[in-house]
Parts: sequence; C-alpha cells; structure tokens
Amino acid sequence: MNMKAYFPQYNRILYRKSIQRVIVVLLLLSFSINFLNIQISPIVCTSSSDSTLDKYQYSEIFRMEQGSTKFYVTSLDPNEIWAINLTAFYQGIFYLFIFQKRPTSDFILSNFSIDPAIYEQAAAYNTSIQYIFDSDLNQSVANIRLNYNYTGIQTLLVYLQIVLVENGPDSYKLESSHVLGSYYIPFINGYDNFLVIAFGTTQLVLISILIRKKRLK
Repeated sequence: MNMKAYFPQYNRILYRKSIQRVIVVLLLLSFSINFLNIQISPIVCTSSSDSTLDKYQYSEIFRMEQGSTKFYVTSLDPNEIWAINLTAFYQGIFYLFIFQKRPTSDFILSNFSIDPAIYEQAAAYNTSIQYIFDSDLNQSVANIRLNYNYTGIQTLLVYLQIVLVENGPDSYKLESSHVLGSYYIPFINGYDNFLVIAFGTTQLVLISILIRKKRLK
C-alpha cells in the first residue's frame, strides 16, 4: 500500500517548502557575489587556427548587437607583436581594447555607452575607424587595426575586448596574428543578476515538477 496517497496535502507542503529553500539559497548566492565581490575563475574556450592565412593565424566572423562586447585571450612572449585587424560587414563602429590583466568588467554602462575607466585600465586601444572598399559588398565598410608590442619579461596572457559602439547590429571579421580563445566573465559588474536568478529558479521549478509527475506515475 502506498502511504503517500493518504497524505496528498502533506506532500504538497513539503514540495513547496523545498522550492522556497532553493530560491532562498540562490538569492543569497547572488547577494554574496554582488556585495562581497567574489572573483570567479574565467572560462576559456580554445579555437583552432586557419593555416590558409598568410599574415594572420586566426580568423573569425561574429555578429554583435549595439552596445554589446566580446572578449578574446591569447598568450604573448616578450617582445612579440600582436597584430589585430577587424572589418565590419557594413557600417558598424567597433573599438578595440587590450588588457594585460584579466578583465572583471565589460565597462559597458546601463545606457550602452563605454565607461571612461576603460581607457585607464587598457594597456592599448584604438578607436580610430577607417573606411575601406569591399568588392563583394560593392561599398565602403568600417575597418580598425591595432598592433600591440608586448615588452614584458615573461610570457603573459593578454586579453582583447571588442565593443560595438555605433550603427549596430553588425557582424565583423576578426583577423589576428596569434591564435585566440574566447574569454567569458561569468558575472560581469552591472549585469542584471536578478534575471539570472529568476531564470535559474524557473528552470529548477520546472525540473522539480517533471520529477514529481514522474514519481506519481
């Protein structure tokens, strides 16, 4: 005999309390990250190089929205020069920033403008756009380049940030003299963590409901 069938109301109470406890734990975790400024190790995904390129060892096409950003990471030896070339597909205005320290912020404000602090923390940057003629599109497209000479005394991980500041959305073609990996900041300062917690909580609730239905069958 299944004793749970005699206590449906009791089972529902236990179920609700379990969900409430999960929500409380997630909210406490979110507040701890915001107020204690917990640093989380970055996630680095490697990408393969393109051997068909002559000058550049890496090439990627990526689409971005207005005010969005993307990070890359590579390793530089002393006195190496890192050459970067980025061409928009249309009229998108992209800025390039290089950091010698692991970024913990995307420097994008709530109005999608760039935080001026980025210019102090970046080891190098370029915000000067030139226009080149693209024969495939039969029109001029925005282009930006940046050559960075690393003068340190030991091998170092160096980070590239790309920001689409105007005329978005647009796609870009990125070319690099060094093979790049995508770099992700798990918790970016200023990001709406409430949405993350709400989404995670919703997923947990749905999973719990599915498990409960499966047990009742």
